[in-house]
Amino acid sequence: MKIRDKLYIGIICYIISGVTVGLLIFWQFKLISEKLHIVSIVNDISSRMLDARRHEKNFLLYKSIEELKEFHSQMQILKQEIEDIRLEFVIQIGQDNYNNLKLSIEDYENTFMKIVDNNNQQDEDMKLLIKYGAIISKEMILTAPMLLAELNSAERNFVANRSKESYLQVVKVISLLGHNNNLERYKKTINRLFSFFTEEGNLVDSMRIKAREIQEFTVNFTNKEKSDINLMIKRAMIILLMAFLTALFIGLVVSIRFAITVIKPLLNLEATTRRIAEGDFPDRIEDVRGNDELASLQRSFNIMIERLHQTMVNLDNAFRQLKEKQKQLVGAEKLASVGILASGIAHEISNPLTSVLTFSTLMLEKASEDDPNKEKLSIMVRETVRAREIVRQLLTFAKETPINLVEMDVNKPVNEAVKTLTEQEIFHDIQIILTLAEDLPKIQIDPDRLTQVMLNMLLNATHAIIKPGKIEVTTRKAENAVEIIISDSGVGIPEEYLGRIFDPFFSTKEQSKGTGLGLAVSYGIIKKHGGTINVSSKVGEGTTFTVRLPINGDN
Repeated sequence: MKIRDKLYIGIICYIISGVTVGLLIFWQFKLISEKLHIVSIVNDISSRMLDARRHEKNFLLYKSIEELKEFHSQMQILKQEIEDIRLEFVIQIGQDNYNNLKLSIEDYENTFMKIVDNNNQQDEDMKLLIKYGAIISKEMILTAPMLLAELNSAERNFVANRSKESYLQVVKVISLLGHNNNLERYKKTINRLFSFFTEEGNLVDSMRIKAREIQEFTVNFTNKEKSDINLMIKRAMIILLMAFLTALFIGLVVSIRFAITVIKPLLNLEATTRRIAEGDFPDRIEDVRGNDELASLQRSFNIMIERLHQTMVNLDNAFRQLKEKQKQLVGAEKLASVGILASGIAHEISNPLTSVLTFSTLMLEKASEDDPNKEKLSIMVRETVRAREIVRQLLTFAKETPINLVEMDVNKPVNEAVKTLTEQEIFHDIQIILTLAEDLPKIQIDPDRLTQVMLNMLLNATHAIIKPGKIEVTTRKAENAVEIIISDSGVGIPEEYLGRIFDPFFSTKEQSKGTGLGLAVSYGIIKKHGGTINVSSKVGEGTTFTVRLPINGDN
C-alpha cells in the first residue's frame, strides 16, 4: 500500500470513529428518553391505582354507590392506559410480565366485584335477620325474656364484630331458646351471614394482596427504570470520555506509526547493510509489512540476504564434509598403522605360542589325576589358547583381504547369524526378536563377512545383558541404504566410552569375555562395504547399533 493511501485511510478511520461515537451517544440518549416516557406512564398507573384503592376503601366503609361508580371509572381508565402502552411495556418488561400485570389488575377488580355482591347478599340477609328477630321477640317476650335479651345482645355483637366467637355465642343462645320454625329460619340466616362475613374477609385479604402486588410492581419497575437511566447516563459519559481518550491515543499512534513507517525501514536497511559490510550476515530484515515502496525495497533486500546466507551455509557444509573426510583419513591411517604393528607382533609370537601350546598339551595329557601340577597345566593350556585366538584376530584385523561382493538380500546372512547363535548356551534366557522387512532391495555384500559382523555384535549384546533379557534385530529400507538395527536390553555404555568402542583392544567387558577387537573388525568390514556403523546407548537401558549399507554402492 502506498504511503499516500495510508494517509487517506487514516483520515477515513477518524471520520468513521467520530460518526460511530456520535451514533452511540444518540442511541444512548434515545433509550433514556424512551425509559423516561415509560417511567412517566408507570407513575400515572400507580397514581390511578391509588385513586382506585381510595374509592374501594370508601365504598367498604360507606357503601356509597358514587364511590362504586368512581372505582369502575378509575379501573377502566387504568386498563385503557395499560393497553395503550402495551407495545412499550412488552419491550421493556416482556410479554409474560405484561400479561401478569393485566391479570393482577383484572383479579383485583373481579375480587372487588365479588365483595360488592357479597355485601348485597349481606344486606338481604340482614333484613331477614331483623324480620325473624322481631317475630321471635313477640313469641318469647313473656316466656324467656332473659334469653331473648341475651340473644339481642349476642346478635348486635355478631353484626358489629363479625367474629367466630360472637357467631358461636348467638348459636348457643338460639339452642337454649328451644326449637321452632322461626328459630330455625333465624339460625339459617345467622349461618349465611357468618359465611358471607368470612367470605368477605377472605376476599378483602385477597384483594389487598393483589393491590399490593400491583403497587409493588409499579414501584419496582420505576426503581429499575431509574437505575437503568442512571446507568445509561454514566455509560454515555464513559463513551464520551473513552472517545476523547481513544481519539487522543489514536492520534498519537497514527502520528508515531506514520513516522516509523518511513524512518524505521530506512534505519533497518542502514543497520543491516552495515552488518553485512562487517561480515555479519543476519537472517533477514524482520517486520516487513505493507506493499509500499519501502516494503518492496526491504523484501528485495531480504531475498539478497537469503541467497548470501544460503551460500554461506553451503560453504559451511562443504567445510564440515571436508573435516569429516579428513577425520576418516586420520582414522584409516591410524588403523593401518595399528594393523601393520599387529601383523608384525602376531607373526613374531605365533610360532612360540604354538610350541608352548603343543608341549603344555602333551604334558597335560601325560599328567595323572593326582598330579599336583595338572591344574596349573590346564590353566597354561587355556591361557595359551586364548593368546592364540587374540593373535588370530590380530591377523584378521591387520590382513588386507578383499571382500567378495554378491548381490543379495541382507536378510539371509542376518537370519543365518541369528540361527547359528541361538542354539548356544550363552543365549539361554535371552529372547531374540527378529523383524525383517520383506521389501528390501538386493545390494552388493560379502555374505560371509556380513555374517561375521552380525556374530560379533550379537555376542557383544549377550555379554552386556543381565539375564533374562532380549535382543531385537530389525532390517529396514532407509534413504539410499538398507539398515540393520541391533538393540539389546543390557547395561548400556557410558557416554564417555562411546567415542572409543571401535578402537582396537578397547573393551568395557571383563577380560575373560573379549579381546576388544570384535567391533574394530566389524567396523573395518562395514567400511569396506562403503557403509557406516552408528551407536546410541543409555546406561541402565541398553544399546542400539545401526549398520547402514548403501544400495547403489555409495552412501
